[in-house]
Amino acid sequence: MKMISESPVKQISQYPFPYFLLDLNANIISCSGKARQQFGDIDDLSDIINRNELAFYDHLSQDDTDVPIELMLRTVAGFKPFNVFKQISGPKRIELFCIPIDNQSKAMKQTIDELKRHIHDIEKRVQEDQHLVNIGKMAANFVHEVRNPLTTVKGFVQLLQSYTEDDTYNKYADVALEELDRANQIIGEFLCVSKPSDQERTVVSVCQLVKNTIILCESVALNAKCVLDYQLPVEHVNVKVNTQQIKQVLVNMIKNAVEATSENASDTHGEINIHTKINRGFIHIYINDNGAGMDQSTLNYIFKPFYTTKSSGTGLGLSVCKDIIEEHGGSVTAESQLGIGTCFIISLPILHRQV
Repeated sequence: MKMISESPVKQISQYPFPYFLLDLNANIISCSGKARQQFGDIDDLSDIINRNELAFYDHLSQDDTDVPIELMLRTVAGFKPFNVFKQISGPKRIELFCIPIDNQSKAMKQTIDELKRHIHDIEKRVQEDQHLVNIGKMAANFVHEVRNPLTTVKGFVQLLQSYTEDDTYNKYADVALEELDRANQIIGEFLCVSKPSDQERTVVSVCQLVKNTIILCESVALNAKCVLDYQLPVEHVNVKVNTQQIKQVLVNMIKNAVEATSENASDTHGEINIHTKINRGFIHIYINDNGAGMDQSTLNYIFKPFYTTKSSGTGLGLSVCKDIIEEHGGSVTAESQLGIGTCFIISLPILHRQV
């Protein structure tokens, strides 16, 4: 086997890996010193490459490629793995670069390949997410435009009611107004999901926040013949939140609890208990009801968008609540048993405590 000539590839003889110069029939013309050191004195590639490695010979017949082929080559110390790169050199020459693969470099290659796959997946998801964002913006604009004529229609229905005393017409008008209110509710919840979250936050007392929300819900509970009871912390616990958003969450949870107690088939009076606990820097607000409860399969889906067990529900309320609390660095969980009741737990990070 000839050593490679000084020129024009003198620099290749200095490569820290084996190099071969072949003719188009895969005969060795010359090689580098590192090739002789690794493989000994060889005259033909078959001395180091098994003829059954058809993939390699197919690789030789292809055009230039940056993708190597991994082969087990016979070295003076036995078979070892190599990445073999090929390059066409002139009309009648083929160059082979044999890069040894040790365990560390093989693991690195696998890691790089895995990262490339992850990057590809992320790029694909980003494109899909961008597509969904564009659809969401279009839908939000569409829904916003729909709300205006609904308001006009509602106004005309109310106006017509004032011009007639016919109970039949008024009954139909009442049904129309209820459906318009329901449509507006769905639109409001959809817009709440699609619009960017309001980042304006203030420091408020959890005790005062819960008390103010309970006042808003007392009439709803009273109409449903439901007892609303609460025990709040003696100490002042503050959180930094968007007050309107957290009120929205609490109102939604309490109203859900009131509705759950009205669905209970037993003769038990509806009861809702609200209390708090402090643990590991978080204030946990518990909203317990003695309503119909839920089975585990229902419990698994209650925070999913558009999932609802109500005949007139949109399935967005709890999903929006979960998003709002998570944006505040907290969490919402639920525990429930059929026939016993449900407990929603809202957890928010405490800003500071003053005894």
